Amino acid sequence: MKGLSISKFLSLLLLGWLIAFSQAYAQGFFGISVTNSSAPVPVNGSITYNINLTNFTGVSLADVFVTNTFSAPVLFLSATNSQNPLAATTNANTLLFELGLVVDGGIVQMSFTALALTNGFLTNTIVVVAPGSVTNTVITNVVIQVTNTTVLADLAVAIKGPSGQIITN
Repeated sequence: MKGLSISKFLSLLLLGWLIAFSQAYAQGFFGISVTNSSAPVPVNGSITYNINLTNFTGVSLADVFVTNTFSAPVLFLSATNSQNPLAATTNANTLLFELGLVVDGGIVQMSFTALALTNGFLTNTIVVVAPGSVTNTVITNVVIQVTNTTVLADLAVAIKGPSGQIITN
């Protein structure tokens, strides 16, 4: 009877340890910050996005992908990242960064420029995913206003008389 209760205790202890370990892994996350050009942007104006991604999962992740999907037509002009500079692909309104291995605590910086083709509110939905780990997915949105109004400079000219006395002969 005594041997049975010790084995039950050890089984429960092992089970608790496994659950605690898996929860600690599942509680990891990515830190993400996104900045963009100042709003509003004119139609056919360029928008530059800077994305910083930090791996806080507690483990290195072998395959990390960052997808940028826009709600309206854009034209991608350039894209780069600090992890794998040539691994950016586009398809219509979507830009995909294939980062590869991101170590625990690693920071990856991404930057891209797009041309806004229509007016209205342009939403960039950013999704970060590591396919080997179901719990490590981050989604955020960045909204910028695109206007079809052109900002004109004030080119008014005023004519004013002389400021001092005028002496004539």
